Amino acid sequence: MIHYNFRNITVWVFHALILFYCACPLNIFSNNITNNQYYSPYNIDEINFKFIKTATFDKKTLLNLMTISKKSDFVHDDLEKDMIVLKKFYFDNGFFNTIIDTTTEYNDEDQTVNITVIILEKNRYKIKQIKYTGLEEVKMNLLPKLNQDEQIKQGINYDRSLILSESNRITDLLQNNGYAFARSDTTIVEKSPTEDYVNLTLRFLDCKKQYNFGATRVKIVNNKYQFTDYLILRELDYKEGDLYSKLHIIQSERNFANFSIIQSGRLQLDTVIEASSKINYIVNITLTDKYELTPSLIGTDIDNQFFVGAGLNYSDKNFFGDGRVFSLGLTGYVHSRLVNIAEIKTSFFQPFFLQNTTTAAYEIRFGIYNLSDRLQTILLRNLITVTFTLPTYTFYNRVLTNLTGDLVRSKIKTPSDNNPGELITTITNAMNSIVGVTVIHDNTNDVFNPSKGFYHTVTLEDAGLFPRFINVFNPNLDYSQYVKLFILNKFYFDLSANRMTSILATYIRFGDIVEYGKGSNIVPVDPIYKFYSGGSGSLRGWDAKTNGIVAAPIFGGKFIFEGSFEHRIHPYPDHDDFTKNIWWVYFLDYGNIWDKISQFRLNQVSLATGLGLRYNTFIGPLRVDFGFKLYDPLNYNAHWLFNKKARILADKFAFQFGIGNAF
Repeated sequence: MIHYNFRNITVWVFHALILFYCACPLNIFSNNITNNQYYSPYNIDEINFKFIKTATFDKKTLLNLMTISKKSDFVHDDLEKDMIVLKKFYFDNGFFNTIIDTTTEYNDEDQTVNITVIILEKNRYKIKQIKYTGLEEVKMNLLPKLNQDEQIKQGINYDRSLILSESNRITDLLQNNGYAFARSDTTIVEKSPTEDYVNLTLRFLDCKKQYNFGATRVKIVNNKYQFTDYLILRELDYKEGDLYSKLHIIQSERNFANFSIIQSGRLQLDTVIEASSKINYIVNITLTDKYELTPSLIGTDIDNQFFVGAGLNYSDKNFFGDGRVFSLGLTGYVHSRLVNIAEIKTSFFQPFFLQNTTTAAYEIRFGIYNLSDRLQTILLRNLITVTFTLPTYTFYNRVLTNLTGDLVRSKIKTPSDNNPGELITTITNAMNSIVGVTVIHDNTNDVFNPSKGFYHTVTLEDAGLFPRFINVFNPNLDYSQYVKLFILNKFYFDLSANRMTSILATYIRFGDIVEYGKGSNIVPVDPIYKFYSGGSGSLRGWDAKTNGIVAAPIFGGKFIFEGSFEHRIHPYPDHDDFTKNIWWVYFLDYGNIWDKISQFRLNQVSLATGLGLRYNTFIGPLRVDFGFKLYDPLNYNAHWLFNKKARILADKFAFQFGIGNAF
């Protein structure tokens, strides 16, 4: 028989309760850590770096790599993960023996923690020898190209990103010269036991056999519009028997995109015939609806003024077959009560014009343009544009040629010479014809928010050729004669080690209009063809069309010199909430317009500075800028922003809004 002692039972129950209450919070604590929901009660105050002996990378670069720098709550696991990221970063840059440690200093009074990252870089390894394997059977005529434009050379610092670029360069070169299945294998890195050098071996596979293009067949899903295979096959950038090239595949798919009725068009490998070294392909085509009626809401910059608008557009995406597009649209834009635009236009687009790398378009447009309280223009325009897509190995990517025929009626109000307070209205009617050529180079990496690359365009126009001929039969025809040159360069640099969190963007543009010819029928250049300065896409310390060393900036100038430097910062790239899409920028704009290039003076170049916010959306960044007139050459009482007589918010400030980056 078992005897129970009441006192012992009480002690056991008491101990059990103690263990239960102690285990509960421990269990909750453990679960929270496991579910990554536990956060230290400490907030991060500051993150510092202490470099021992050498400091190759600055604090900003290293902070951009760390997740913990984007958070306010201190989580020790995040710090440990960041140390792994930093060590890998140093390793990838040739510091194979770097030692990284951390110290944390807690402040119980304000519940903050200071983090110090201690870095001993040690020696940086250089590349002593580079060996390529797997290329022994590559054709001899290709070997010189393999040795051109190398990304890595003997004696440079080890850099994993450059090694990857070199592997990709060689792989692309092989795949664009018949070696369809060539690929890079692992890269072997051998460290010297006695010196700070490494020997590299870049290995490549499947480089023994060249292939040619075989037959290509077409598969169109739900071909309800009887879209023929011929229309697809003529867009191919290759023909059967050509040496295989990946670039031909890419260009062919780009050509498919010229058809508005094609929703998607992809070239995919069909069969490989080893006996004849040929690769057969299949084109998978998906069509969209032929007819489309589309309402639209619009936000756009026109001559540096931001307009909002609405439109309705009808389109036939296979007009009389052949993939051509007919469209008819009505659009209205509003900047203010006095500044607004109404347009109606119709256009025809031919996706295949003489060859598959050329497209053509014809447009008829009628518009009423209330461009200010002193300028109204009525325009009837006929425009023919032919676009040439150039091979990828050329510097320029595209060439646009255009022929424009305009009937222009302008109503201009100017101050009276006798009474400046009185406005005199002048009405002009003119016919203008413009023959223009534009060449474009674009290797930027993003349409909305580029972080790398260079955009360059040159436009040359001549006006007056056809009216000059017509004037022989109709001597009462007024027209303008001029040559117009416009050059634009935009550069983008990623300052954050390819993280796209710190971008330096800059542009510079020149434009000049030179009038020529004499005669009673030759009239001055109409304002719609001139250059303007000031506004959201120009000098942001000025309102739109208010900057210029001309009598009336709202009527434009014939010479422009303008540019900007803008630093774009993405502060919260790793956040999961709305702050992930926020950017802020700092900018310095410079430039002006003049009536002639000979009137250009360096001390007349206006300067604007300021800051702005960006919020990324599916239509591009929404942009707000706060601009200040840093230097105003026409304000003789206060040229500079902080002059004693300057009224900063009254005379020196402008607010800008737009969609898309300023440039």
